[in-house]
Amino acid sequence: CIRTVLQEGQGFGCLTEGSEVEISIRAAAEDGRTLEERRSTPYKIGSGTLGDLSRVADKALEDMKKGSLVELRCEPQYAYGNTSHGEVTIRLEVHEVYMEEDVTPEKTGEVKKKQIKEGIGNDS
Repeated sequence: CIRTVLQEGQGFGCLTEGSEVEISIRAAAEDGRTLEERRSTPYKIGSGTLGDLSRVADKALEDMKKGSLVELRCEPQYAYGNTSHGEVTIRLEVHEVYMEEDVTPEKTGEVKKKQIKEGIGNDS
């Protein structure tokens, strides 16, 4: 995919597999038709819950931050596994980055707390 940064984000970057974010994603075919669109949806990197777009989203999210907006122009087989849509354009925006913490004394994972990850420009 060819990546174009439309808006730089702020705060923490370096998202990894298992990181939780809130994103908006839109995929369009070469002729401009919207193939898929999700707005303000929670996503766990590596979960595969975005279906055909998971692989592209996981790779793009690795160096994105809160407020980042990128456009990816991908060969059709990379985005959807076939060539029927022509080149696919994907817009991906990160709205929030979350931090999850095990709050049990024994760290058993039975009770977890999720909060917005603070960073530069993300002060409450």
